[in-house]
Amino acid sequence: PDEALRILQELEDAARNFKEEEEVEEEFWQFWETMYRNFGWSLSAMDRIDEALAYIQKGIDLKERVGQPPSWFDLWDLGRMKAARALKDDSPENIVAAQAVVTKALWLHRDQEHDDLVMRAKIWHSIGECSFALGFLAEGGKWSVDSGNRPASNSQAKTHYKKALKCFKESHSLMRKTEGRYNALTGVEAQAVSWSLIKLDQAEESKPYILDAAEALAQQQSGWGDGDSQAPALNQAVQLVDRILEVYRETADRD
Repeated sequence: PDEALRILQELEDAARNFKEEEEVEEEFWQFWETMYRNFGWSLSAMDRIDEALAYIQKGIDLKERVGQPPSWFDLWDLGRMKAARALKDDSPENIVAAQAVVTKALWLHRDQEHDDLVMRAKIWHSIGECSFALGFLAEGGKWSVDSGNRPASNSQAKTHYKKALKCFKESHSLMRKTEGRYNALTGVEAQAVSWSLIKLDQAEESKPYILDAAEALAQQQSGWGDGDSQAPALNQAVQLVDRILEVYRETADRD
């Protein structure tokens, strides 16, 4: 991300040498809108969420100045970044607002890209993440390793986890239909479904999803890293093992 950001900054500086900023932007709006989106992605990858949001919003504002409505992709980017910022701020109200933006992206995508089921599944997942985050905050916003894999303790949190479960199941169904049962993307959704079921005190029902998630990880060839603590597959495997142990403890299953 650091190198990508440096290249983007150099490209932006070079392009601005030709004309005044607003004139440049409006005449070549597609170039600048793409540039701003790439800035947003790079900054988001570096966990500089506020700066990332500013660039995503800048791209949307530019499109509106030239008479172009925000696309479903614009709204998805904006909504999920706003949700990440809101979670850091412990702000359920802002998560709800961000979720509404992502939901708008979902319906736009469904109407405009009807056959793109993988992307639709990813947007459903983002909506589910918002509901799951609301459940987390309703539980107090703090978990230990053990409490994160135990059933929710209050009705408000359970309501949010139920909504998250519905979204994750929709995403899992779409991924399984398009990518197969043990694809890495399908496995991620199986994990999300299983975790939601665990939070809803449905440990027994979570077992098939946990099994599918484990098989998907076992077949995955990338993402394990080479001593990299951020390796996604390795982190997923650690989390999955924790949930397996908790589920079998909850159900007193020794088989």
